Amino acid sequence: MSEILKLDNIEHDFSGLKVLFGVNFHVLEGERHALIGPNGAGKTTVFNCITGELHPRKGQVLYKGNNIVGKRPFQITREGMARSFQITNLFFNLTVRENLQSAILSRLNRRFNVLKWISRMNDVNDEADKMLELLGLHEEADVQAGLLSYGQQRALEIGLTVSLKPEMILLDEPTAGMSKEETHHAVDLIRSLTEGISMVIIEHDMDVIFDLADRITVLQYGEVICSDISSEVRGNKRVREAYLGEEED
Repeated sequence: MSEILKLDNIEHDFSGLKVLFGVNFHVLEGERHALIGPNGAGKTTVFNCITGELHPRKGQVLYKGNNIVGKRPFQITREGMARSFQITNLFFNLTVRENLQSAILSRLNRRFNVLKWISRMNDVNDEADKMLELLGLHEEADVQAGLLSYGQQRALEIGLTVSLKPEMILLDEPTAGMSKEETHHAVDLIRSLTEGISMVIIEHDMDVIFDLADRITVLQYGEVICSDISSEVRGNKRVREAYLGEEED
């Protein structure tokens, strides 16, 4: 299995305050890869360096073998990478269906005027309806996104991200703020929607991580302290000390 993403000696700082110290890890094609660590470890900064929100001071981000450092987020998206954010990022005044239609139209590079002609686009409508069913939001199709419950909004955002049909998806704390029931639904949703898609996920809920991830990279103070399969990370003493709050005897 080949690499789809590789971070090579990534360093970054904010006004001289260094936050990433030579971060190295890779993601295989079709793999679900988790990025974990204590608050302030640098996880979101790593995500921002991958997606072009930030340009690292040093190192390379290799996506499908090409260095994408310096490219803008929309350029990276066009190359097949999509991301969800910690804060829900929806068109709250549009309906659930219209949100999905907008994502599909964006992928197809089609223009429209306030969805005026969308009723004529059968392929877009069929795809949106299928995604509504997968998300369990068919009954809420004509509800404004801003009126959905928090868990439904996060589910819709995952649906928007997947509707871009990326080769790689980055999820930033997709279950944050969810109840146990909502979290369980979100995990099932992520597993089904990302089948065969390379994924990197930031998540604080360790049950979610061990349920979803094939491999895990652990950050502490901007450095990778472990990157391995889930079972090895679970038993790593340094990880337990740094992240799980356990001390070595």
